[in-house]
Amino acid sequence: MAAKANMMLTGGRRSGPRQIPRATIDYLGGELAFSDAVAAFRQAKDAHSRTEGVAAPIAHPLVEEVVNRYGAEFEIVEPPPVKPAPPPVEQEMIDGYQRLVGDQATALRILTDLSALVAKQAGDITFLRNEIDRLSPLVPAVEAIEAKLAVAREELADAREELAGVNARA
Repeated sequence: MAAKANMMLTGGRRSGPRQIPRATIDYLGGELAFSDAVAAFRQAKDAHSRTEGVAAPIAHPLVEEVVNRYGAEFEIVEPPPVKPAPPPVEQEMIDGYQRLVGDQATALRILTDLSALVAKQAGDITFLRNEIDRLSPLVPAVEAIEAKLAVAREELADAREELAGVNARA
């Protein structure tokens, strides 16, 4: 409720910049292209406010959201750093296992099990990295849909309030 009251006081604008992931900005052509799109849309809206009978300007839904709801303020959020893969098993570890168990056959069995585990984890990591690579291009599209949905929800809420006012007067 407080958020809605704040939006009413700020003319429907949210406080603070819109945070946008770096991948989305890159997908939309990079930081300079996105900044230019925001500035151009803001300028087009300002020019449109002095016209009559001319269609309102349109832009990518995320650009429209940044201008309409965040006063053209946005912040690029960098992805968290990727941790490096752990180092492979070294000869010292192999020698240590052999000293620990005292028997070369047992050490070999342990190392075989460890190798299988490391190979499985490497395969899992490769699979997960491939999945991230495959799905990451979808993030901007999902964000664009979410932005459209948010705008549509607000427009629906405004229309309901307006309808309630009309019904109250009738």
